[in-house]
Amino acid sequence: MTGGLAREAANTDIPILLEGETGTGKTLLAQAIHNASDRAAETFVSFNTSAMTDTLLEKSVVRS
Repeated sequence: MTGGLAREAANTDIPILLEGETGTGKTLLAQAIHNASDRAAETFVSFNTSAMTDTLLEKSVVRS
């Protein structure tokens, strides 16, 4: 997802999951998508799910 796809993602209201190997720039891409979106003035939150237990991940991501 680069260039046009990132801009397209910035124009949506759906959550975006970025997956990839360590050091591939996922956080940088997520920040760029956020900065190009209508929510750029809002807080950007990024977290590494590989360091989380399944229960904590579910509580953090899934809304009841």
